[in-house]
Amino acid sequence: MQVYPESMFGCIACGHCMMVCATDSVRVTGRGISPSDLVPLPPLEERADGKALAALMKARRSVRHFKEEEPTSKLLQRIVAMAASGPMGIPPWDVGCVVILGRERVQALAGEIVTG
Repeated sequence: MQVYPESMFGCIACGHCMMVCATDSVRVTGRGISPSDLVPLPPLEERADGKALAALMKARRSVRHFKEEEPTSKLLQRIVAMAASGPMGIPPWDVGCVVILGRERVQALAGEIVTG
């Protein structure tokens, strides 16, 4: 199969087709992605079922009850890695991540955003 670059709904190099191919026979190359970029899918027993996914979505809220201690670098790296593996609907190289460290810096940024 060939994807035509001028097609509005062509390949966006998300890698999903390669990840879900049971026979490992789908390859996307030349679009900024290669098979080595893929993250293996978790085994079925580790995936959320419909009920667990619905509960997760309902529980997704910005609580704003922060702990006093700063998150560790290891925890921040884990969170960024989890976010990077989520579906985005656009090529991954179009998305960036900025981590602001320190309560004072976060509050200063929030003040800048609110006052514009």
